[in-house]
Amino acid sequence: RSVSVFGTDLSLVEVESTPNMSWRVNCEYAKYFAGVSVGDKMIATSGMTVGNNELFLRAIHQGAVDEPYEFRFDSQAITLKNAIARARLGKVSKRQLKHIAEQEAHGAVERVISWRKLDTPRRIAIPHSDYCFYNKATPRILYSEPEWGIFWRDNGDYVYTFKKTGNWYLHGVGGMKYFGREGLTWSLIAPRLYARYLPSGYILDSGAPCAFLRQEVPHDELFFIIGWALTDLCTRILKDVLNHTRNIQSKDFERLPYPTWVPSHLKDEAIRQVQALTALAKTGREFTFKSPEVRSLNNLYAWREESVQVRARKVTALKQMALF
Repeated sequence: RSVSVFGTDLSLVEVESTPNMSWRVNCEYAKYFAGVSVGDKMIATSGMTVGNNELFLRAIHQGAVDEPYEFRFDSQAITLKNAIARARLGKVSKRQLKHIAEQEAHGAVERVISWRKLDTPRRIAIPHSDYCFYNKATPRILYSEPEWGIFWRDNGDYVYTFKKTGNWYLHGVGGMKYFGREGLTWSLIAPRLYARYLPSGYILDSGAPCAFLRQEVPHDELFFIIGWALTDLCTRILKDVLNHTRNIQSKDFERLPYPTWVPSHLKDEAIRQVQALTALAKTGREFTFKSPEVRSLNNLYAWREESVQVRARKVTALKQMALF
């Protein structure tokens, strides 16, 4: 049970230990995949493609945004011409063509939005009921002050209507059920995970995937996993085994091994340290991967053979007790 890849023999047991059946795994990395994955603790998702960032996104400066447009709802006739123009490759099923033709014959209309550019943009202080923070990608780690807002009047009705009546690729709303939830996030295109804490209240962008705790998972796990994502070991496993490209998708994150090898006292220390660093980042302190405080996380999450052996003995003992 082995396979030769460019002259190197790989054990199929090791290949099958990885969630993506990686042919880049070896004995150095296979041991990390013996336990649960990050996906057992968190569910990761992409965000939304707005379709017209200039129309809806606003840069936040000194606690306010400049609104250059006035929006309203209008009606537009439903026509075969419009439907075909918006369809993928201009192809519409026969059944749908018939339905649209009937609507057009009866003079049916659909709701669309229209907008007018203001002579002078309105200055609007944030937070405001018409706007939500928008989670765009950033190279910052641990935490970043919100830099973008999105026009979100009536719980996003204007944005959703714009997408629904646009081209086919705009109709879906990725990650919609996770909008506003607390979690963690990272940049989609990057050499490693630029992990940072995501406060509640954000609308999610497709360029910054996010992950959220599964039900019944303790809240502290959020900070433990943020710390893990910032380590060099996590990066090596991600890039050498799971995905060697610069495109870090949601599934790549879920497939990461969860660091079960970290003993409980070091896990508690890692959680405290990441919480403290996040709190400092919220005060304006900027950290990088070269910061000593971030570098120190590498030691907390390092592989410890003895902790794995102790856990194995505990599992064996519990199984034996169950027999009696």
